[in-house]
Amino acid sequence: ARDGLESDWGQTEPFYQVALPQAYVDVSHAGWTIRAGRFFTILGYESPMAPDNFFYSHSYALQYGEPFTHLALLGMRQIGRVSLSAGFHRGNNQFDDTDGLNALNFIGGASITSRDEKATGAFAFTATEEGPGVTSYIHSIVATLRLTERFTYIMQGDYGETRYELDRT
Repeated sequence: ARDGLESDWGQTEPFYQVALPQAYVDVSHAGWTIRAGRFFTILGYESPMAPDNFFYSHSYALQYGEPFTHLALLGMRQIGRVSLSAGFHRGNNQFDDTDGLNALNFIGGASITSRDEKATGAFAFTATEEGPGVTSYIHSIVATLRLTERFTYIMQGDYGETRYELDRT
């Protein structure tokens, strides 16, 4: 975490601090699932957890382009082959709002799976306020095609933008 628990638990050593990757609760009712807490991002294909990926190392996109976690409230719904999600978070890779503006940021996405379950297309994005006058937008498009039982092809495209608006007074 870039900001949050590590600054509040009396940590004096700058290199060894509290790291809490995930701590969330899922509640389901009538086809809806609500996830509340800190959890891994819905953007991209890779997971921050190395064993969940086909390579032990991570791509440049996950390491520098996408957030790892969100402290968020996320609603999820499966409708046939389509999966939808939308919610609000407090910032990418942080526990609390660092600038005191208490902004809520949006996160959402959709995916569809083919009838034979061999292909999947997904889109997810987040729009955030990263500080006074600093906004960012990140989206990820992922296509997965399982060609054989042991061979899967994955294509991913990411776009991100950060804008800095300077106070000119």
